[in-house]
Amino acid sequence: MFTGRFYTVDPTERRQWVYDNTVATLAAVAINVVVAVLFAAAVFFAPVAGAIPGFATAPALILVGALMTQSIAQIAWADFTEAFPAFLMILAMPLTFSIATGLSLGVIAYTIVKVGTGRYREVSPVLWILTVLFILRYVYLA
Repeated sequence: MFTGRFYTVDPTERRQWVYDNTVATLAAVAINVVVAVLFAAAVFFAPVAGAIPGFATAPALILVGALMTQSIAQIAWADFTEAFPAFLMILAMPLTFSIATGLSLGVIAYTIVKVGTGRYREVSPVLWILTVLFILRYVYLA
């Protein structure tokens, strides 16, 4: 006899599922509320951040740059499909004065080099989407 259900669930399992999902939902709501409160507080502190002169941030930027160079040693320089996009990013960031531009050129180059060498299966779906979006960005800016 058809009861309108495709499967049966033990009531104990159902209670645990409802509890787990309720906890996860409440945690997500709490995180969103905290982020909203912090953004609201940031509105009032924005002028304080704007009062800090640009040259005062230089030591922090130098430290961040030094920390970023540690990951250069982990690049597979023997593999052209990994080395060229990484080199392009490293070169483009200071020449364009933009980290975002350097990263976008590196993502585009990574996808193009992987496709050009026939290793397109190594490109994740997220990188395909980012590559298309970055190309559209450059088409729009042209």
